[in-house]
Amino acid sequence: MAQAEVEDRELETVFYDLQFGDLIISTTRPELLPACVAVFVHPDDVRYQRLIGTETTTSLGDKVKILADGKVKPDKGTGAVMICTYGDETDWYLKNKYQLDEKIIIDEQGRIDGLTIPAAREKIIKELKSQNLVVKETPLTHDVGVHERCGTIIEIILREQYFLKVLEIKEEILAMAETINWYPAFMKERLIDWVKNLKWDWCLSRERPYGIPIPGEDNLVFDTWFTSANTPEINTLKGGRIPYSLRPQAYEIIRTWAFYTLVLSYYKKQGIPWQNVAVSGHLLLRRGEKISKKNGGGNLRPEDQIATYSADAVRWAVSGVSLGADAYYDTNEVVFGQRVVTKLLSAANFVSLALTGFQSVKDQPELPLDRWLIAQSEITAHKMAEYFKHFDYNHPRDLIQTFFWSIFCDNYLEMIKKRIYGLTPTDHRRLSAQLALSQGFLNILIMFTPFIPHVTEEIFQSIYHSCPSIHQLSWPELKIKAEDYRVISELLAILSLVRGKKSSAGLNLASPIKTLIIKHPNLTEDDLIPYQDDFQAATQAQKIELEKSDHVAVDWA
Repeated sequence: MAQAEVEDRELETVFYDLQFGDLIISTTRPELLPACVAVFVHPDDVRYQRLIGTETTTSLGDKVKILADGKVKPDKGTGAVMICTYGDETDWYLKNKYQLDEKIIIDEQGRIDGLTIPAAREKIIKELKSQNLVVKETPLTHDVGVHERCGTIIEIILREQYFLKVLEIKEEILAMAETINWYPAFMKERLIDWVKNLKWDWCLSRERPYGIPIPGEDNLVFDTWFTSANTPEINTLKGGRIPYSLRPQAYEIIRTWAFYTLVLSYYKKQGIPWQNVAVSGHLLLRRGEKISKKNGGGNLRPEDQIATYSADAVRWAVSGVSLGADAYYDTNEVVFGQRVVTKLLSAANFVSLALTGFQSVKDQPELPLDRWLIAQSEITAHKMAEYFKHFDYNHPRDLIQTFFWSIFCDNYLEMIKKRIYGLTPTDHRRLSAQLALSQGFLNILIMFTPFIPHVTEEIFQSIYHSCPSIHQLSWPELKIKAEDYRVISELLAILSLVRGKKSSAGLNLASPIKTLIIKHPNLTEDDLIPYQDDFQAATQAQKIELEKSDHVAVDWA
């Protein structure tokens, strides 16, 4: 297995102080006493300096040397530790560094003389206690290396395997990582920390039934990350070119997929495999468990959620998460995604009816309110695109939701309904609104498509016939110069006041007003003229009067 497959897990154990001649050593692995090949202390530990280079006798009567190394922690236990082959990575490191003997007592089934590790530990402690060689027992909670998937405690045994050298190219990999754009930027530090703390080379071979066979070997297959780390080259078979623009992945496989792909790319091309890395988080259950193939989703199953709420509703809900962040699966968000889809379908019905028989040779609407609607859609698209450049998708989702719901539906549609329903098909004011609807709603569909692609495709096919699919259209460009839309902004704020006042009075929003009185510090009748019909339609006011005031307010008579 590779270092990337090992994770530390806190486990409860016992720290045993054992008598070694005149020395007392501390260990959590007394069952490895038969494999002890040396005792180590810290070179600066004054308690043991006179003993360095001498011999001591283990609790089993074997003679071993007392050596010194800076890896030993003087404040851990008695400060004297036994080195066995192999209890952990420190044993392995010190054995190699000091050319110590090897005593292998754990077999390939993870047993000692036919006993499991816990059983062997229990047996030897019983024997040591019978000889009064256990000086002290201290309960301890410490980190133990376990396999990342099954949680089995790792034991080191000798097997012939294939390795790829990574320790000697750590600096080269770090240099490559610096030339790549990381989103979020702090995710680069996870890779850097991993590379700096690598302890051994990459074990490529695995002894298991399934996998890509290693050429010339009957019983060995490649580590799955070795094959997946070749994905850049695999993709070139379809015409891609290295380096690619983007590697999207989750953060828990930075140390595997991202790192190993960089390693292979260095050996093959001495260059980066992609220019950008966008790192997502995990979708969690309420109790904090990751929803995955391994852990499942409790009572949540993707196919059930999609069948209940629709694929677009689920997609909408999970796309609201910040890049790199974990998020709980929230059914309320999915239900809101349903509402977004329903609202879009409802708006599409209105637009479809409003555009019946519409044909225009003009490039832009005639009336300023209609030009404003298209300009606002393009401004929104531009803002979304700026976020997308950094692979940020939750902020663009919020932008299109706000524009569609508040500006398009709540305000613009309410203001133009009278023009659509009350004017003749040839009236220039109706044609202006239809042109704004046609262009503005198409922009809305395009902006929604990254988040709810199924319903936008369906709506596009029913209303527009410019190309086979909405996915073939270009993103809206900021081509209409924003005019002075100060008056429209003022009127929208006033419209909000009217709706609030109606609601407080217990009136329906469609309730008619005989005379709407607008109190405003700088709005004039000339300002209102281009928008008066639309504004009266939105407020249901038969007449509008302006009064000069230091503050903005509304009333009616």
